Amino acid sequence: MIPRLFMVLFECSQPLLIKAIIRYVESPHRQSSCYERYLIIAASAVYLGSTFSSSQYLYRTARLELSLKSSLTSLVYHKTLATAAHAADTGKATTVMSTDVDAIAQAPSIFHDLVGRILEVTFGLLILGDQVKWLWPVPLVIIFFCSQVSRFVAKNIGRRQRNWNEATERRMTALGSILGSMKSVKALGITEALLSYVADLRKDELLRAGEKRFMDCQYNSSANALGVFSPAITVALFATISHVKQVPLDTAVLFTTVAALTIVTHPANIIMTIYPRIVSVSASFERFQEFMTASPLEDTRQVDQEDMPVCRHNRTAISLTDVSIYGRNDQPILTNIDMKLRYGSVTICCGSVGSGKSVLGKAILGELHAARGLVEVSSKRVGFCDQTPWIMAGTVKEVICAFAVPVDEERYRAVVKACCLDLDLGHFQDGDALHIGSRGVNLSGGQKQRIALARLLYSGESVVVLDDSFAALDGTTESQVIQNLIGPVGWLRRNGVAVLWITNAAQYFRFADHVIMLEQGRVLHQGTAEQVRPFVSELRKFHAEDDDSPAHEAPARLAKTQAKKDAQNDLYRQTGDMSLYTFYFKSTGVVAPLAVVGTTATYAVFNTVPTYWIKYWADSEGSNTAIFAIGYVFIAFMAWAATSAHMWTTLCLLAKRSGSYLHNALAIRIFGAPLSYFVATDIGVTLNRFGQDIDLVDRQLPNSFARFATQCCKMTAQVIVMSLVQTEVAFAVPRVYLRTSRQLRVLDLEAKASLYSGFHETAAVEQRNIDAVDLSMRPVFLMRCLNRWLLIVLELIVNTVAIAIVLLAVMGGDERVTRIGVALNLVILTNKTLIALVLGFTDLEVSLGAISRLKTVDEMIPQEDLPQETQMPPRQWPIHGDLVLNNLCTGYR
Repeated sequence: MIPRLFMVLFECSQPLLIKAIIRYVESPHRQSSCYERYLIIAASAVYLGSTFSSSQYLYRTARLELSLKSSLTSLVYHKTLATAAHAADTGKATTVMSTDVDAIAQAPSIFHDLVGRILEVTFGLLILGDQVKWLWPVPLVIIFFCSQVSRFVAKNIGRRQRNWNEATERRMTALGSILGSMKSVKALGITEALLSYVADLRKDELLRAGEKRFMDCQYNSSANALGVFSPAITVALFATISHVKQVPLDTAVLFTTVAALTIVTHPANIIMTIYPRIVSVSASFERFQEFMTASPLEDTRQVDQEDMPVCRHNRTAISLTDVSIYGRNDQPILTNIDMKLRYGSVTICCGSVGSGKSVLGKAILGELHAARGLVEVSSKRVGFCDQTPWIMAGTVKEVICAFAVPVDEERYRAVVKACCLDLDLGHFQDGDALHIGSRGVNLSGGQKQRIALARLLYSGESVVVLDDSFAALDGTTESQVIQNLIGPVGWLRRNGVAVLWITNAAQYFRFADHVIMLEQGRVLHQGTAEQVRPFVSELRKFHAEDDDSPAHEAPARLAKTQAKKDAQNDLYRQTGDMSLYTFYFKSTGVVAPLAVVGTTATYAVFNTVPTYWIKYWADSEGSNTAIFAIGYVFIAFMAWAATSAHMWTTLCLLAKRSGSYLHNALAIRIFGAPLSYFVATDIGVTLNRFGQDIDLVDRQLPNSFARFATQCCKMTAQVIVMSLVQTEVAFAVPRVYLRTSRQLRVLDLEAKASLYSGFHETAAVEQRNIDAVDLSMRPVFLMRCLNRWLLIVLELIVNTVAIAIVLLAVMGGDERVTRIGVALNLVILTNKTLIALVLGFTDLEVSLGAISRLKTVDEMIPQEDLPQETQMPPRQWPIHGDLVLNNLCTGYR
C-alpha cells in the first residue's frame, strides 16, 4: 500500500509542477538560478519517483495475486478430496479452479487501485478548486450523473456473469466426460452426435457471453462519458465566465486546470469501470463460496479403539449392526445388514444386479452413511479397488507407488510379481518407466486393473474392498492373480488383511471364509461357501479367452521426440510467427477488424485534438471564446461516440466471431483425431486447450487487439517532437521483451495442463497437485517481472524527456509558454499512450500464444477421415452386409 500512496503523491504533484514552471517562464523578472535548480530537482523527483513507485506497486501486487491464486487453487483441490465420490463434479471443480480463482485473485489489486484512485480524485479536486474556484464541483456533478446511469445499467451484470460462468462449466464438464471416454465414443460411432452436442453448448455459452458483453458496452459507454465530457464542460464554463467578466484567460491556470482535470477524470473513470470488475469478482466469489461450503463427505463410521489388537489375526476389522441405507425418495437400498469382517479373512458378497453389493462396499468405505444401525471400523483407512480402475497419469512405477519418495524397492517388486505385471513390464520399451497416459489410456483394460491392484497392495492397508476388481482380466491371468492375492498363501492372507470381495464368480467361492448373498438390499443367505453354493449356481461366471496383450510402445517413442519438438518451437516463441495473425483474422472475418480499427482511429483523432485546441485557444488571447467552447464540447461528443462504437465492435462483433470459429475448429479437429492421438496425449493437455486457450480467445485477445489499435492510433495522432524521440526507442524495446514474453506465455499455458489433469483425475496425492500449482505459477511470475521491467524502461524514457523539457524551459527562456504547457500536459498523456501502445502490442503478441497452440492443433493433429474417404453410405445402411478379414496384419506406429 505504501508504494501506491507514493504513486498518488507524485501523480498529484504534476499539475503543481506545471503551474510553477509556467509561472517562472512567463515571469518578466527571472529569479535566482537557485530556484531553477529547485525546479529541475523537483521535476526529477516527481517524474522518476513516479516511475519507481509504480514499478514497486505493480511488482508487489503481482506477488500478492499469484500467492492468493496458489492458495485458492490448493483450497479447491483440498475441498475436492473432502467430497463424496458419487457427488463429485469434476467440471465444476475445474471451472472454479480456473475462471473463478483467476477472478478472485484480482481482488487485492482492485482494492488497492480503488483506494489510490479515490485519493487521486480527492487531491485533484483540491488542486482544481484552487484554479477554477467555485467551478470545481462540475466534475463531481458529471461523475454523479454518469455513476447513476452506470448503476442503472450494471444492475444485472453480476447475474449475467454467473450465467456465462455456468455455461462455461457445463461445456467443460461435458468435454471432460467425452474426452475421458473417447475409446467408447469411437467404438460406438457417436462422434458426430457428441460434436453437435458440444457445439450447442458453445452456442449457449456465447449467447450468455453476448448478454454480459452488451451490458459491458453500455456500462463503459456511460463511464467513458465522464472522462470525455468533464474536461470539455469545465474548461468551457471557466473560459466563458472569464470572458463575461472580461478577465484575461490565464495560461498557467488553463494548463494547470487541464492537468488537474486529467488527474480527476482518469481515476474517476477507472473507479467507474472497476465496478463491473467488482461484480465479476463477487460473482466468482459466490461460486467459490458455494463450492467450498457445499456439504462435505459425512463419515458416520465409528472407530472401535478397544478392538485394536496386538496381533490382528481373528480380530474384528469391520462390524455392521442392523445397518439400513436409503436412497432418493427414502427408497431402501440396504436393509438390516449384519456382518463382520475379520483380519486375515476373505468375505465374498454376491447377488443379482441392483441387489446392493456396491452400496455395501461404499458404506464400509464411509462414502455412504447409514440411516439406521451402526458401522464400526478399526481404522477409517480402507483400501479400495473398483471394477473400473482409477489410474493417474504418470509412469507405471509412480502410479503403483502412489508417487511415494523414497520407494520400497523390495515391496514394489513383490507386488508387481503378485499381480503378474512382471511379464508385461518386460514387453514395454521403457519398462516400468513407461508413461501410461491419462486414465491409463496407453494400457489394456487388464493391465490397468492389475496396476490398480498392485497400488492397493503397495499401500499396505489392513482392510480392503474389491468391487469386481478382476473382471477385466482374461481367464488365465485372473486365476493366477486371484491365487497370488487371496489364495491359501496369498499376499492378503499372509499380511492379515481383511478382505471384502464383491463378485458373482462362484468358481472362486472356495477361497472365501464367509459368503453373503444379497437380494433387493437384504441378506438372502450367508455362511461358508459350501452352505451357500446351492443358491448361487445361476451366478457362475462364463469364461472367455480375452486377449490381454501388452500395450503398444508408441507413447514411449513419442515421449522421446517431444523434447526435440519443443526445441524447434522455441524459435517461434522468440521471434513470433506472422501466420498467427492470418490465422486469427481468418477467425474474425474482414468486417470486424476493420470496424474496430475505423472506430479506434476516429476516437484517437478526436481524443488528441483537444490538447492542440486548448493551445490555439490560449494563443487567441480571449477572442472567439464561444467558438472555441462549443468546438471543444463537440470534439468531446465525437470522441465519446467513437469510443462507444469501438467497445461494441470489439466485444459484440470481434470476440463473438473469433470465439465461435476457433472453438468449432478446435472441436472438429480434436473429435476427428484418430484414437492413437488420445492414447498418446494426456487428457489435461486437451482440456487445457478447450479451457485456458478458449478463455483467452473469449476474454483477452479481442481486448488486446482493440487496445493495441487504440493506442497505435492515439500515438500516431500525437505527432510532436517528443513522441518522435520516444518512438525510436519504444519500438526497439519490444524486440528484447517479446523474445522472452512469448516463451513465458506459452510455458504458462502448457504448465497449466498438469493442473487440469490433476483436477480431472481427482486427487490421490495432494502434494503432487501442490507441486503442479507451484509449477504453473512460475512462468506467470516471470512474465509479470518482465512486464515490470518493460514499464520501468518506458516510463524512464518518457520521464527523462519530460525532465529535459523542464530543463530547456527554465534554462532557455522560451517565451511561448503555451508550448511548454502543451508539452508538459502531453507528458501525462503520451506517457500513458506510449506505455499502453507497447504493452498493447506485446500483450497481443504474447496472448497469441493461445492462437499458436490452436493453430498447432489445426496443422499437426492427424484426422481419422482421410481426404479420399468421401463416399457416404445410404441412410438405411447397414441393411445387410459382411465384414471379411483376409490375411490381415496390424501393428502400432
